[in-house]
Amino acid sequence: RSCMICLLPVIIRDAPAAQIEIISMIFLAFLVIQLYLQPWRSDMANLVDAGLAGFIVMIIVSVALVGAYTDAELVSGVTGSVVLVSIFVLSLFAVAHAIWKRLIPSPFFQKFICH
Repeated sequence: RSCMICLLPVIIRDAPAAQIEIISMIFLAFLVIQLYLQPWRSDMANLVDAGLAGFIVMIIVSVALVGAYTDAELVSGVTGSVVLVSIFVLSLFAVAHAIWKRLIPSPFFQKFICH
């Protein structure tokens, strides 16, 4: 994913709209793949990674609004603020969840089967 995103501006130089569209498609495609495969060990890590990827797509789209539109500055400002606050809240929630799991450990065996 990172290599595709880095090489895209080199391959497509003079079409910023196409760059934005393709980068958004790359993020969304890998988001779907990640939600299907769940590469991280914990469910929380998968959800946080998916949430951050979704927020990155929202930031890309809100930055794309800055142009020759009449209300683009207001819309992109509000969207950017909401996305940044959401990223901060998601990060705080992930850290709080990790601390909670560390301080209140679960039993070693989730289900104990005796035969």
